[in-house]
Amino acid sequence: MKPSSGSDPGGGYGALEVSRMFGLSMAQVRAWVRSGLLEPERGPRGEMVFSSHDLTLLEAARGLAGARIGPRRIERALSRLREQVPERDALANLAISAEGTRIVVTDGSARWQPESGQILMEFAERRGGACVSPAPARTFPVGTGSGNADDFYERGCEIEATDPAAAEGFYRKALSLDPTR
Repeated sequence: MKPSSGSDPGGGYGALEVSRMFGLSMAQVRAWVRSGLLEPERGPRGEMVFSSHDLTLLEAARGLAGARIGPRRIERALSRLREQVPERDALANLAISAEGTRIVVTDGSARWQPESGQILMEFAERRGGACVSPAPARTFPVGTGSGNADDFYERGCEIEATDPAAAEGFYRKALSLDPTR
């Protein structure tokens, strides 16, 4: 992406250029500005000049919208993310994605939900947002004394896609048996 020729000396991208880069209408670009998600500078003629920071947020918003996350949730999540990561350049180092209906941010060492700030724990390899466990299926009810932390965790992985609430119970039981996991 090359900076707009009519942009400020520090570089930047005009609204028309941004709309073309992201396949958005000018009305959509203006809507993200009105919402406060994008904070363009003003050029010498009053035109909007978008920074690479704005483009990072717009790329994330476009990806989340493509994953069928609603615009208000996108706006809320990305606004909270800006509060959680105040350094403007740091956002470019984050992976922002949708896992099912969850908005998830990864910085290489941690995963969290920007809407709540909730840290997400990794127990197993994840593929396409689904928990994958190499162990064979086992069934046992949560709350019984049978099984170890790994057994409860694996059972949670098995049913996470179909019964998230029950999977949460299995994960909690695994953590109660081995809080160091």
